[in-house]
Amino acid sequence: MVAITGFAWVVMTLFSVAFIALLQQLMHWVDWDVEDTVTWPWRHELAYTAFFALSSAVILSLVNILSEPLVGLTMTNCVLLILSTYNNVILTLRNKVVATAWTLALVSIYSPGFSWPLVVLFTGYVFLLWAEQRWFLPFDAHPTVTVLVQFYLGVGYWLLADNVGMDTRTLPVMLISFALSTVTCYVFTVLLHNDHVRSLDSAKNARTDGLTGARNWMSFRDDTGTWFDGGTPFLVIAFDIDHFKRINDTYGHLVGNHVLTGFCGSLQATLSAVEPAARLYRTGGEEFMVVVPDMDATAGRQLAKRCQKTIRELQVLDDDGQPVHVTASIGISATTAADERANAVYRRADSLLYRAKQGGRNRIVGDD
Repeated sequence: MVAITGFAWVVMTLFSVAFIALLQQLMHWVDWDVEDTVTWPWRHELAYTAFFALSSAVILSLVNILSEPLVGLTMTNCVLLILSTYNNVILTLRNKVVATAWTLALVSIYSPGFSWPLVVLFTGYVFLLWAEQRWFLPFDAHPTVTVLVQFYLGVGYWLLADNVGMDTRTLPVMLISFALSTVTCYVFTVLLHNDHVRSLDSAKNARTDGLTGARNWMSFRDDTGTWFDGGTPFLVIAFDIDHFKRINDTYGHLVGNHVLTGFCGSLQATLSAVEPAARLYRTGGEEFMVVVPDMDATAGRQLAKRCQKTIRELQVLDDDGQPVHVTASIGISATTAADERANAVYRRADSLLYRAKQGGRNRIVGDD
C-alpha cells in the first residue's frame, strides 16, 4: 500500500506541478496590466480558464486510454487537485465557478463515479469558494483555510464516489495521495505566486514613479514612441508646479512631497473622470506630462483648463495646518505632419510651458 500510495502521489504531483508552472508562464504572457487598468478582470482570466479546461480534459482522457484502473483513478484525483489549485490562484469567483462546473461535467463523462451526491458536493465546494473569496483572501495568507477547502473537495469526492470499483485498499491510497499532493502543490504554488508578484512589482516599478505613482520618463518615452511610430496622433500637455523650490524652502521637503502626491492624485482623478484615455507621467522633479491620443488642440485646451481648475482647488496643509497654495504653468502641443520624431512634440510642449512661466505663471500657452 505504501508503494502504491507513493506512486499515486508522485504521478499527481508531477502532473499538477507541470500544470501550475505552465499556468504561471501563461500569466506572465497575458498579465500585461502592471498598472491595474483592466475593467473586466474576469474576462482577462478567461484565457486561464480555457487552459484549465483543456488540461483537465486531456488528463481525464487518459482514464479511458489507459486500461489500468489505478492509473485512471489517479488521473481523476489529479484533475480534482489541479481544480482546487487553479481556484487558489485566480481572482474572480465567476471563473472559479466555470472551472468547477466544467470539472463536474468531465467527471460525469469519464468516470463511473458520478451521482447526485457529487452534485451536492460540488455545490458545497462552490459555496466554500464564495466564503473564501469573501473572507479569506489572498490564499497564501490563510493556508489552513485554503488546504481544508481543498481537502473537502478531494476527500468528499472519494467518499461519495462509491461505485468506481475501489476496494478497501484503494480508497486510502486515493485519500492519502490527494492529501500529500495538496500540501506539496500548495507550497509550490505559494512559491511561484510570490515569484509572479515580484515580477509584476519589478515591471511596475520600472515604469512608474515611486513617490507619486504616475508613469515615469521611460514610460513616457516608450508610449509616445509607440504612438508616433504607429501613426497615432497625440496631444501633450506639460505641467510645471509654480515656485516649487520656494515651497520646499518655506515648508520643508516633506510638505513638498505632499504637494507632489496631492498634485498627481487630483490630476489623475480629473483625467479619469473627464478623459480616461489620457495618461499622466512625472517626467522631472515638479514637471508632469499628460498625453492624450487622438485629441485636437481645441479639446486639449479645454482639458487643460479643467486640470488647471483642479490644481487651483488642491488643498495641501503645512505642518501647522495652514493651506499651501498650488498653481501650475501649462504648455500644450500636438503632433504635426512635419514631426520626424516623437520627442519633437515634447520639446514644443516644454518650450510653451516655459513661455507660460515667463509670462507670469499659472497660465496656459498652446501652439500658435
